[in-house]
Amino acid sequence: MKKKIEFFSWIILFFCHTSCNKTDSIYKLIDLEETICKQCVIEFDDIFELQECIPLQSSPSCMLNSHASILDITDSDIIIRNDNEVLRFYRDGTFANIIGVYGHGYSEHGKILSVCSDGVSKVVYILTFEGKIYHYSYDGVFLGIIPIQIRNNESIRSIYHSKKDALICEIREDYSQGVKVQLRSFESNGKLKKTYDLYKDNYSVSISLESFPIGYSFSDGIKIKLAYDNRLHYFSDSSYVDMVLDAGHLQANRYYIEDVNNKRALLNEKLQLLDIEETASFLFIVAYYNKKYYAFIYDKYINSFIMSSVNLNPRNSQGLKFDGLKDFEIWPMWCKNKTATSLVSPESVITNHSLFSQYNICGINEDSNPIVFIYKERTIRK
Repeated sequence: MKKKIEFFSWIILFFCHTSCNKTDSIYKLIDLEETICKQCVIEFDDIFELQECIPLQSSPSCMLNSHASILDITDSDIIIRNDNEVLRFYRDGTFANIIGVYGHGYSEHGKILSVCSDGVSKVVYILTFEGKIYHYSYDGVFLGIIPIQIRNNESIRSIYHSKKDALICEIREDYSQGVKVQLRSFESNGKLKKTYDLYKDNYSVSISLESFPIGYSFSDGIKIKLAYDNRLHYFSDSSYVDMVLDAGHLQANRYYIEDVNNKRALLNEKLQLLDIEETASFLFIVAYYNKKYYAFIYDKYINSFIMSSVNLNPRNSQGLKFDGLKDFEIWPMWCKNKTATSLVSPESVITNHSLFSQYNICGINEDSNPIVFIYKERTIRK
């Protein structure tokens, strides 16, 4: 009985917190609940135009696995995370160097929890599971450990970089009756600049599961959504709720996300957002619901979903398809303004080699590294 009272007390506090934040700004409501059972497909060529195909050098020192992801692309460099390594390729796909060393020695970072890249200053920041933030130059030179000061009951859960702030950290405080989450921006020497309150509840979880946020750079700031909160926040000179992703009926709150006793209900009944990417016109969403993966594309200008489909995890396998091409799917894993980027398996390129011969892709085999695909929004959509 006591546990039920605690749970309903937490629910009341959660919705009070949400409703209070709703008055702070005008946000956009995107109701995934209305879309989850619909099926609509759009062709890649309807919204994007392929710009570049860049084969990455394939050698034992720089081979990528299936979980590799793009951190940043500049005019001169491509920065890729490959599990506990960060690799730098030149813009033509030639391997340059590993940024930092995974290990236990001085200047060597531990297991990566979160990582971000500053393409202007050419610096990579690595947050380890031990809570230390290492930073390295693109050339791989160790620049030091940033001395972020936190209290004993606080932990750094993720890090981001924006043009206006050297480093933004998600700081979580666990106390006896709940959690409090803030974003704090720091200078490169660890000096605190700003603090933003992100989330707070009074629900105590005795046996908890790990949860991780969704965050990405956008314009001059960052956007972040916690796993147990249906709000997408934007942070730059100020902070506000940019979008609410469903009306609160379907997405899992922290009672489901972090309490191990509710794992079965979480997988069978609640929707979990796994990834969000965003261009100037579109919002790309990957979700897991009722033992299935869903891919959504939301057009921000017409305020409507233009794609909703059930796939394998589209971020790692199926996604948008080229019209008329066999076994070729992509999904954006890094976006900036009107540009989106994917890592495409060599098998897909081999199957559709005739299309990509114009990009001088040759010598690709099944053991090759992925190919970087860069595509841009169409100025006039069909």
